[in-house]
Amino acid sequence: MRLRLILLAALALLAAPAARPDDVPPDLAVRFVELLGYDQEFAHFRDACVAARGSVTPESLVDAHPEYFGGIRPGTPKWPKVAGAYRDFVVDSCSRPTREEFLGSLAEYYSHVLTEPQLRAAIAFYGTPTGKALVGAREPSAEAVRDAWTGTNSLHLAEATAALEQRIAVLLESQ
Repeated sequence: MRLRLILLAALALLAAPAARPDDVPPDLAVRFVELLGYDQEFAHFRDACVAARGSVTPESLVDAHPEYFGGIRPGTPKWPKVAGAYRDFVVDSCSRPTREEFLGSLAEYYSHVLTEPQLRAAIAFYGTPTGKALVGAREPSAEAVRDAWTGTNSLHLAEATAALEQRIAVLLESQ
């Protein structure tokens, strides 16, 4: 679910607004995307997708729905081929967008929302030691925020669940 939310947010950010009147050289936006280290973010999204999709195993699918694979079950002669096909599916289902599509979409987006002088200034800044340090801190800081969110949300989930159970108990008593 978390991966789905992240991907939806990323796709929303990638939706390019109306074209700007000034033309930004495409290579300038590509350079900016490279400097920001989006290659690592792409790898993170892809790996998270594979981990999330791979958390549902073919065995769990058969446990929940015995006919899911046409009745082929673990321990039968055809099961290794089913399990292999499922592993291939997990990887294939996370193969789009490709690295080039992902980075190209980001470059196109930045070329529409930043002017050429803004991109040149940003490239100059992110090429400095301070800019590089900021880029290097982006993913660890995002991870820290996700961990803080998850920790706080997990604690709140118990409280919210208790409140729901209390509301349901009140509803049941009023019948």
